[in-house]
Amino acid sequence: MAGYHAAQTIFSIDGTDIAGLTGITGLDLSADVIDTSAHDSTNKFREKVQGFRDAGDISLEGNYLSDNSQITLYNLFKSGASASITITFPSSLGSWSCTGFVSALSTDAPYDDKLGFSCTVTVSGEPTLTQGAVSI
Repeated sequence: MAGYHAAQTIFSIDGTDIAGLTGITGLDLSADVIDTSAHDSTNKFREKVQGFRDAGDISLEGNYLSDNSQITLYNLFKSGASASITITFPSSLGSWSCTGFVSALSTDAPYDDKLGFSCTVTVSGEPTLTQGAVSI
């Protein structure tokens, strides 16, 4: 089966769609690995269990537009407040929803390229993946 184009993916924070995005990376799900090996472990193979899980960060990149949606990211960074986050995939492919806070924000103004910005949103707690209804 062929894949899907990512154009038209929407990132929203507290219900505000962020304009000008050129890249959305994340969530980065991972889990701690706890070694439970002991002297009587079978065949001297390590035994492990899953520990705490982490949803990681979401990285955003885009064209700096100085519009209200991008200013929302700056205001959230200044406040340190958590917000509701949704990443909605195109073509009814589903979405991620979670809670997080803006942990980094930067602008980029090279003399020979576009005026850009990047942002890191750190996820707190368990995210939810909603499967979409794709009709073929």
